[in-house]
Amino acid sequence: MVLLYKCNFKILQFLLLIFKFSFLVNRINKALYLIDLFKISRIETQLNNYYLKQPEPIQSCLLALKDIILRHDKNITHQRKFQIPFFYYKDKKLCYLWVNKKKLLFGIVEDKNIYPKKDGIKRKDKMESIQIDPNADIPLDIILGLLKEKIKLYNKS
Repeated sequence: MVLLYKCNFKILQFLLLIFKFSFLVNRINKALYLIDLFKISRIETQLNNYYLKQPEPIQSCLLALKDIILRHDKNITHQRKFQIPFFYYKDKKLCYLWVNKKKLLFGIVEDKNIYPKKDGIKRKDKMESIQIDPNADIPLDIILGLLKEKIKLYNKS
Protein backbone atom coordinates (compact mmCIF):
# COMPACT_ATOMS: atom_id res chain seq x y z
CA MET A 1 0.00 0.00 0.00
CA VAL A 2 2.84 2.40 0.83
CA LEU A 3 4.51 1.62 -2.51
CA LEU A 4 1.30 2.45 -4.39
CA TYR A 5 0.97 5.72 -2.46
CA LYS A 6 4.58 6.74 -3.32
CA CYS A 7 4.01 5.89 -6.99
CA ASN A 8 0.82 8.00 -7.14
CA PHE A 9 2.57 10.84 -5.34
CA LYS A 10 5.39 10.81 -7.94
CA ILE A 11 2.84 10.86 -10.75
CA LEU A 12 1.02 13.79 -9.11
CA GLN A 13 4.33 15.65 -8.72
CA PHE A 14 5.11 15.03 -12.39
CA LEU A 15 1.65 16.22 -13.48
CA LEU A 16 2.00 19.32 -11.31
CA LEU A 17 5.38 20.05 -12.88
CA ILE A 18 3.87 19.71 -16.38
CA PHE A 19 1.00 22.02 -15.38
CA LYS A 20 3.43 24.66 -14.05
CA PHE A 21 5.52 24.40 -17.21
CA SER A 22 2.49 24.79 -19.49
CA PHE A 23 1.31 27.76 -17.39
CA LEU A 24 4.75 29.37 -17.77
CA VAL A 25 4.79 28.73 -21.54
CA ASN A 26 1.30 30.25 -21.78
CA ARG A 27 2.48 33.36 -19.94
CA ILE A 28 5.55 33.66 -22.19
CA ASN A 29 3.41 33.34 -25.33
CA LYS A 30 1.04 36.04 -24.08
CA ALA A 31 3.97 38.33 -23.30
CA LEU A 32 5.46 37.78 -26.77
CA TYR A 33 2.06 38.48 -28.34
CA LEU A 34 1.77 41.75 -26.43
CA ILE A 35 5.31 42.74 -27.47
CA ASP A 36 4.41 42.09 -31.12
CA LEU A 37 1.24 44.17 -30.76
CA PHE A 38 3.27 46.99 -29.25
CA LYS A 39 5.78 46.87 -32.13
CA ILE A 40 2.99 46.92 -34.72
CA SER A 41 1.17 49.79 -33.03
CA ARG A 42 4.44 51.73 -32.67
CA ILE A 43 5.17 51.34 -36.39
CA GLU A 44 1.60 52.36 -37.28
CA THR A 45 1.93 55.39 -35.01
CA GLN A 46 5.19 56.40 -36.67
CA LEU A 47 3.56 56.06 -40.09
CA ASN A 48 0.57 58.14 -39.05
CA ASN A 49 2.83 60.74 -37.47
CA TYR A 50 4.64 61.14 -40.80
CA TYR A 51 1.36 62.21 -42.39
CA LEU A 52 0.09 64.28 -39.48
CA LYS A 53 3.25 66.35 -39.01
CA GLN A 54 3.05 67.78 -42.54
CA PRO A 55 1.53 71.23 -43.16
CA GLU A 56 -2.06 71.23 -44.37
CA PRO A 57 -2.10 71.25 -48.15
CA ILE A 58 0.60 68.57 -48.22
CA GLN A 59 -0.99 66.52 -45.45
CA SER A 60 -4.37 66.16 -47.15
CA CYS A 61 -2.70 65.35 -50.46
CA LEU A 62 -0.53 62.67 -48.78
CA LEU A 63 -3.54 61.09 -47.10
CA ALA A 64 -5.47 61.08 -50.38
CA LEU A 65 -2.52 59.46 -52.21
CA LYS A 66 -2.18 56.85 -49.45
CA ASP A 67 -5.86 55.99 -49.81
CA ILE A 68 -5.62 55.82 -53.62
CA ILE A 69 -2.60 53.51 -53.51
CA LEU A 70 -3.99 51.15 -50.85
CA ARG A 71 -7.37 50.87 -52.63
CA HIS A 72 -5.75 50.09 -55.97
CA ASP A 73 -5.04 46.44 -55.07
CA LYS A 74 -5.71 44.31 -51.99
CA ASN A 75 -2.14 42.94 -52.07
CA ILE A 76 -0.59 46.37 -51.50
CA THR A 77 0.72 46.86 -47.97
CA HIS A 78 1.88 49.97 -46.19
CA GLN A 79 5.17 50.03 -44.24
CA ARG A 80 7.78 52.45 -43.03
CA LYS A 81 11.17 52.29 -44.70
CA PHE A 82 13.91 54.93 -44.82
CA GLN A 83 11.75 57.03 -42.45
CA ILE A 84 9.07 57.48 -45.14
CA PRO A 85 5.89 55.57 -46.13
CA PHE A 86 6.66 52.74 -48.53
CA PHE A 87 4.10 50.59 -50.29
CA TYR A 88 4.77 46.96 -51.16
CA TYR A 89 3.06 44.60 -53.58
CA LYS A 90 3.43 40.98 -52.45
CA ASP A 91 6.60 41.87 -50.47
CA LYS A 92 8.18 43.70 -53.43
CA LYS A 93 8.80 47.44 -53.32
CA LEU A 94 6.15 49.28 -55.32
CA CYS A 95 6.13 52.98 -54.50
CA TYR A 96 6.71 55.62 -51.84
CA LEU A 97 5.56 59.06 -50.76
CA TRP A 98 8.15 61.61 -49.72
CA VAL A 99 8.09 65.24 -48.67
CA ASN A 100 11.43 66.95 -49.30
CA LYS A 101 11.81 70.71 -48.76
CA LYS A 102 8.07 71.37 -49.13
CA LYS A 103 7.95 69.25 -52.31
CA LEU A 104 5.67 66.24 -52.44
CA LEU A 105 7.10 63.33 -54.41
CA PHE A 106 5.41 60.14 -55.53
CA GLY A 107 8.08 57.59 -56.34
CA ILE A 108 7.63 54.35 -58.21
CA VAL A 109 10.11 51.52 -57.64
CA GLU A 110 11.10 48.54 -59.74
CA ASP A 111 12.33 45.98 -57.22
CA LYS A 112 15.64 44.33 -58.08
CA ASN A 113 14.40 40.99 -56.73
CA ILE A 114 12.17 40.34 -59.74
CA TYR A 115 15.22 39.60 -61.88
CA PRO A 116 17.28 36.43 -61.51
CA LYS A 117 20.59 36.82 -59.70
CA LYS A 118 23.71 36.49 -61.82
CA ASP A 119 27.30 36.15 -60.65
CA GLY A 120 29.28 39.37 -60.91
CA ILE A 121 26.22 41.55 -61.52
CA LYS A 122 24.97 43.71 -58.67
CA ARG A 123 21.48 44.97 -59.37
CA LYS A 124 19.86 48.00 -57.78
CA ASP A 125 16.26 49.08 -57.45
CA LYS A 126 15.14 51.42 -60.24
CA MET A 127 13.29 54.48 -59.03
CA GLU A 128 11.33 57.21 -60.76
CA SER A 129 9.56 60.08 -59.07
CA ILE A 130 6.85 62.57 -59.92
CA GLN A 131 6.54 65.89 -58.16
CA ILE A 132 2.93 66.51 -57.16
CA ASP A 133 1.48 69.95 -56.54
CA PRO A 134 -0.72 69.66 -53.42
CA ASN A 135 -2.77 72.69 -54.47
CA ALA A 136 -3.71 71.17 -57.86
CA ASP A 137 -5.64 68.04 -58.78
CA ILE A 138 -3.83 64.74 -58.23
CA PRO A 139 -2.76 63.25 -61.59
CA LEU A 140 -4.75 60.04 -61.07
CA ASP A 141 -4.34 58.73 -64.62
CA ILE A 142 -0.52 58.89 -64.38
CA ILE A 143 -0.33 57.39 -60.88
CA LEU A 144 -2.79 54.57 -61.56
CA GLY A 145 -1.12 53.83 -64.89
CA LEU A 146 2.29 53.51 -63.24
CA LEU A 147 0.88 51.30 -60.48
CA LYS A 148 -0.85 49.02 -63.03
CA GLU A 149 2.35 48.79 -65.06
CA LYS A 150 4.50 47.76 -62.07
CA ILE A 151 1.92 45.31 -60.72
CA LYS A 152 1.66 43.71 -64.16
CA LEU A 153 5.48 43.43 -64.27
CA TYR A 154 5.56 41.86 -60.79
CA ASN A 155 2.84 39.36 -61.68
CA LYS A 156 4.81 38.23 -64.76
CA SER A 157 7.97 37.51 -62.75
